Amino acid sequence: MQSNGLWLFVDGRRMPAFAGAVYQNTVGDMHIRAYSNSLHSLYAGLDDERVGGAGHGGRLSRMGMQAIRVYQLPIDKDDANHTKEIFRRLYNQYQIKVLIGDWAGLHQGINFRNTQQVATVHARIEKLLATYAEEPWVLGWQLGNENNYHTRTGILGHEIDLDPENITSS
Repeated sequence: MQSNGLWLFVDGRRMPAFAGAVYQNTVGDMHIRAYSNSLHSLYAGLDDERVGGAGHGGRLSRMGMQAIRVYQLPIDKDDANHTKEIFRRLYNQYQIKVLIGDWAGLHQGINFRNTQQVATVHARIEKLLATYAEEPWVLGWQLGNENNYHTRTGILGHEIDLDPENITSS
């Protein structure tokens, strides 16, 4: 195998880049926020059909996927425990890891100049880390959802305009 010299370190082993996919198994055009009281139900489709899932984990594995990215995980104890069980089965059966995303205030109107609102975001992230950091299926963390947003006057959520006509240099 040839390499361009860039490697990922996963579980202490140097690995070449590998295939992954975003996994958000919502119904129709429902947004992930509609599942806020039962986020684990978004991921139940990863389980095999014989245990009530849709077999998505097996399909992803057969396509060569070694990782999925999810937008948000629950921190509520019961919902989090169900989610952990699903991802443990996914990892144990198919060795698929999970890149954990979190909105970190994006799309929630967080004012990053307001220390109380920032403290709320920090508290959620700390609880997220405490809940999932020791799980063997965790590949990493992506905070803030997308990397194409920035703050303007303290409010996160303004998309960066990449149109060359609008880019100015200082």
